[in-house]
Amino acid sequence: MHVIRCLILGSIFSFVFSTVLANELSLPEYSKLAKTDPQVLIELLTNANTVPSVLSAADNALLLSTAYYALSQAQPAIEYAEAGLADSALQQQNPIVFHQLKLARAVAYDLAGTPAKGLVDASNAITWAQNNQQTGVLVGALFSRGALYISLVNYLDALRDLNLAYQLAEQQPDLDTHKAEVAGMIALVYEYRREDALAIPYFTEAVAYQRAEKNWLELSVALYGLGRAIKNTGDLKQGLALLTESATIARQVDDFQGIAYAEKEIAGIELIQGHNANAKQLFQSALQIFNQGDNRYMQLDTNLSLAKIALLEQDAKQAAQHLQQAEHFVNPETMPIQALAIESTKAELLALNGEYKQAYQLLSANQQRKQRLDNQQSAEQLHQLRVKYDVEAQQAENKLLAQQNTLQQIQNAAQNQQKWSLILLLVLSSALIFLLLMLFLRARKNKRYLELLAETDGLTGVYNRRKIMELFQQQFELAQRSDQALSIAILDLDWFKQINDQFGHQTGDEVLWRFASLCKQQLRKSDLIGRIGGEEFIVIFPCTDLAAAEQLAKRLCAKTRELETMMPKPGLSVSVSIGLACNQQLLSGTEFIAAADKALYLAKQAGRDQVKLADYRKLSV
Repeated sequence: MHVIRCLILGSIFSFVFSTVLANELSLPEYSKLAKTDPQVLIELLTNANTVPSVLSAADNALLLSTAYYALSQAQPAIEYAEAGLADSALQQQNPIVFHQLKLARAVAYDLAGTPAKGLVDASNAITWAQNNQQTGVLVGALFSRGALYISLVNYLDALRDLNLAYQLAEQQPDLDTHKAEVAGMIALVYEYRREDALAIPYFTEAVAYQRAEKNWLELSVALYGLGRAIKNTGDLKQGLALLTESATIARQVDDFQGIAYAEKEIAGIELIQGHNANAKQLFQSALQIFNQGDNRYMQLDTNLSLAKIALLEQDAKQAAQHLQQAEHFVNPETMPIQALAIESTKAELLALNGEYKQAYQLLSANQQRKQRLDNQQSAEQLHQLRVKYDVEAQQAENKLLAQQNTLQQIQNAAQNQQKWSLILLLVLSSALIFLLLMLFLRARKNKRYLELLAETDGLTGVYNRRKIMELFQQQFELAQRSDQALSIAILDLDWFKQINDQFGHQTGDEVLWRFASLCKQQLRKSDLIGRIGGEEFIVIFPCTDLAAAEQLAKRLCAKTRELETMMPKPGLSVSVSIGLACNQQLLSGTEFIAAADKALYLAKQAGRDQVKLADYRKLSV
C-alpha cells in the first residue's frame, strides 16, 4: 500500500494548473509540494487564516486530501475530498477538479481498506475523460482504478488499465503523469503475482526517473519496491542496500510511513537471516508508526509478522495478542489473501497449544477458501500449484482413512447380517477404488503441468535454456548413432537493446513474444525451438541437412521483417540474424554449438538481417 499510495500521487494532479502567483507560491508549486513534502503543504494551508487567493476552495480541499493521503492518513484524506465535493455547483463549473476530488476520495478509500467503494468514482472519471478528450484526467483515472484493482486482487483488470495508461503517457510525454510512474505501478502487479523478475525492469525505470527528477518522496517509494522485488528473488544483500537507501531518504523528507515500510521489509530480511531479536524490534518500531497513521493494511501485516515471531519463540500468549490485533484490521471481502494468512497462523497457534485436530480442521477449511480465491486469479504460479496439489493429496488421504474406519465399524457391527455387510463392503470398496483412481489421475495431471512450467520460458512460451539444451544433447546423440543429418540455428534479434531503450520494456517483451509465435508458425512440427538468452534463440532441425535448414531459416528471416507491421510503433524495425551449422563435419556437441555461434557472428558482421552458414575451416580462428 505504501508503494501504491506514493506512486498514485502524480496521477491525482494530471491536469495543468494556472501559473498565477500568490504568497510567493503558484498553484503548480502547491501541487508539487503535495508529492514532495506533504507535511509542509498541510502546515501552509491549515495555518493560513484564509485560503490563498491562487486557490479555490475546491483546489484547497484537493491539495489537503492528496497531502494527507501521501502521509497514509486515510480519514482526513476522505474528509477533505468530501468537503470539496460538498459544493453542488462544482461539477458544472469545474468538472476537472470535481473528478480529481472523486479520484482523491477513491484512493483514500483504498488506504482505509475499502477499495471497492472507490471503483464507481474512478470509472465515472474515465468515462468523462474519454467523452471530453481529457487525456491527463484519463491517465490519472486509469492509474487510480488500476491501484484499486490491485488491492482487490484483480490483477488482470489492473494490468489492462495500467498498460493503457502507460501507452497514453508514452504517447504524450508532456502529461504530469510520466510513463515511468505508471511503470512503477505495473511493477507492483508483477510483484504481487510473485513474478518479481518481471517487476524489476519496471521498478528500475521508475527509480531512474524519480532520481533524475529529484522527486525524493517518490524515489524513496520506487527504491522500496525495487529493493523488495530484488530481495524476493534471493539477493538479500542488494535488496537490503536499496531498502536502507529508501529508509534514509524517507527520513530526510519526514515520510514516517515510508520509514516504517522500509523497516518492515528490512525486518523480514533479518528474520530470514535468523536475527529474530533485530527483526522483532524493527517490526515493533514500524507498527508504532503504522498505528499513528491508522494504516490498516500495515497494522494487519505487521501484527501478523510479530505473531509469527512469537510462534517461533513458542510464546503462545504474545502470538494470540498479535493475531487478535491483526484480525481487528482485516476485511475478508477486500483482503482475502490477508484473511487466509491470519487463519493459517491461527492453525499454527492451535498446533503450538497441542490442539492438533482443531488446527487440522482450520487448515482444511482455509485451504478450500484459498482454492476458491486461486480460481479467480491467474492459477499459473508454480508455488500455488504445488501447495494446492499437496493439500489435495493430504485431503484425499484423510478421506481414505475415514472410509477405512467406516468399513471397520460396519464389519464389527454387522456380524449377524453377513450378506448385507458383504454387499455394503463391495460398494464402499468400489468407492475407494474410484477415489484412488481419481487421485492418481489428478496427481499425474498436476505433475505434467508442473513439468511444463519448469520446461518453458514464461514470456515466450517456447522451451527455456535448460530444456532446449537437454533436447539438443538427445538429438545430437541420436544423430551420431544413426548417422543422420542434424542442423541447428542460433537466432539473435537485431538491435534489441535499442528497442528496449527507445520503446520501453513492454514493447520489447511484445517483440519477443511475437517472434517466438512466428517461429512456432513457420517451423515444422518436428523442429525444436528454445530461448537461451535475452533475445537469443536456438532452433534444432532433426534429420535435416544444411541446404534444407538454410531454406527454412531464410523464410523465417523474411517473415520476421513483417512483425513491425503488427506493432504500429513509428520507427520500430524488427529483424533477425541467423547462424547455421550441421553435425556431419563436427566431432562433438560443443563444437557443433560453437560452429553455429560463429556463423551468427559472421551474420552480424555482414550487416545483420541475414543467414550465414558455418565455415568449418575457420572454427579455430
